[in-house]
Amino acid sequence: MGGIITEVNEKVRENPEIAHREPYGDGWLFLVQTPDIKASVKQLMVATDSLKWIDGEIQKLELMIEEVAGPLAADGGQLGSDIFGNLPDLGWSNLTKTFLGT
Repeated sequence: MGGIITEVNEKVRENPEIAHREPYGDGWLFLVQTPDIKASVKQLMVATDSLKWIDGEIQKLELMIEEVAGPLAADGGQLGSDIFGNLPDLGWSNLTKTFLGT
């Protein structure tokens, strides 16, 4: 979705667990102002398209982690929480550029 972030949820910034616990309540991340909401909504993915996209994003992140920390577990393992906090060598600007297009 394109637009301008107009507000960031400070509660989640201070305590990220809220986003996991209450994603449809106090766990919202930010508000976006978009000039054409109808066009923006048409671009949103649904069902299997969104799952395929998420899988691709996870693969990108796993490759980035391997570059910094070496190979992941042979069984695939699971990504933990606070990846950047545990692997700051990933580089914040690199992460935002890759996943947020900044």
